[in-house]
Amino acid sequence: ASDFITILLVDKNGERAQVPEDLTFNKMQDGSLVLLNPEAEGYGPEGLTLSKDEKNLSGTAWYWQETIMNNDTKTTPKDPTQFKLTFENAVQMNTTTDCNSGSGSYYTSGSKIAFGPIASTKMFCEGSVETEYYQGLGQVDSYKVEGDKLVLMYPYDSGSMIFKR
Repeated sequence: ASDFITILLVDKNGERAQVPEDLTFNKMQDGSLVLLNPEAEGYGPEGLTLSKDEKNLSGTAWYWQETIMNNDTKTTPKDPTQFKLTFENAVQMNTTTDCNSGSGSYYTSGSKIAFGPIASTKMFCEGSVETEYYQGLGQVDSYKVEGDKLVLMYPYDSGSMIFKR
């Protein structure tokens, strides 16, 4: 369990909201947090309620198995154990491939996910599918966890990246 939470504020129109300097929350008996600031009405008639994200990726590590596109094309690493994606905490990720290592930021909101720029070492390795892997991480927009499987999905149901623990 992490000692902090990341909050993405979205207004009632679905737009990213400006974060006020101070946020005051009241902890409810069910463990959710309710925003008490006077500006709360900007987030909808009930204000903003936060509850624990049951799909929290923080502290988990996954191995890339394959990418499957809706036209049935597949990209598969030669050795999936060399393509590791680790969600260090609620905002920071690290990754290793069969050739390089990288790190960057990510954010989730519900089933949505986005990766920030990934800084990576730049060794060249012939025959690696690392380029496709990094491009895929930059394009996915949603995710789901199904047991020991993480599925990162491309927009418009165009494909998915499959990872296993």
